[in-house]
Amino acid sequence: MFRFVLLGLFAAFVAPGAMGAVSNPNPNLIISIVGADDFTLRQPGARMPGPAVRVTDPLGAPIAGLVVEFLIDKPLCAPLQPCNLPPASTYGQFANGTDFIQVTTDAAGIARSGEYAGGTTSGNYRITALILCLNSARNCEFLKGQGTPLAFFNITQSLVLLDGYLSGNWHDPARSGQGLQIEFTDQSNTVLAIWFVFGPDGGQNWIYAQGSYDLSRNSVTLPAAISTGGRFPPQFRTADVQTTQWGSITLTFADCNTGTLNWSSTLPGYGNGSMPISRLTSIRGTKCPA
Repeated sequence: MFRFVLLGLFAAFVAPGAMGAVSNPNPNLIISIVGADDFTLRQPGARMPGPAVRVTDPLGAPIAGLVVEFLIDKPLCAPLQPCNLPPASTYGQFANGTDFIQVTTDAAGIARSGEYAGGTTSGNYRITALILCLNSARNCEFLKGQGTPLAFFNITQSLVLLDGYLSGNWHDPARSGQGLQIEFTDQSNTVLAIWFVFGPDGGQNWIYAQGSYDLSRNSVTLPAAISTGGRFPPQFRTADVQTTQWGSITLTFADCNTGTLNWSSTLPGYGNGSMPISRLTSIRGTKCPA
């Protein structure tokens, strides 16, 4: 809790919404961002190398041995005030499994947070890197009782999770003439997928897949089957239909309009493979989350 209170006080002196920025109120140290200052994560729990900073003296000479703390900047509710904070699932964590990590600057004055895993809910937040006297005697030696250097990194989690807004018709634009109809239902989280395609030796195939999906993921694997023997009405009889297990398909969505179809069949001639898919149609009344 003490860390969050401190960070809130420091943030008060930085322009609101200052993402990917630095604040250098201490004349004895200079903190700068190394590499990217803005990260976008597209999958739940996606991993990234993490932010990095460089610390030098006013003349640009690197300072080794300083403790830099990387901290997920989580907002706090004021006492007795109504508050609507993002869910805990929005925020990620460092490799140590916590929302902060301490790293010592190397000979080049660089401190890297190490691998970072994002959260499982879409949202925006930031990671702050700061140098505090309370973390080490060497920090105090260089800070000399003056301001705290800070660097800010913006994290954008734009995640597409399995849900009804992904329902519709999908295809591979490079292979027009075949595609899928996908429906994420409200019945026990069941997804239906019909792949309108052709057999290895020609002739139409309808590969039917069905299974349950997880609302916290962007990918689902479904058992698939093909049916034969039926005839067009009025000659259709249910008893004539023969269902054969075909294998499985995996649907993975990168965003609301693009994804990947992977398949693995146990029947001769179909084999294993993968192809990109793009949305053709959407369902009225559904909307992709921002």
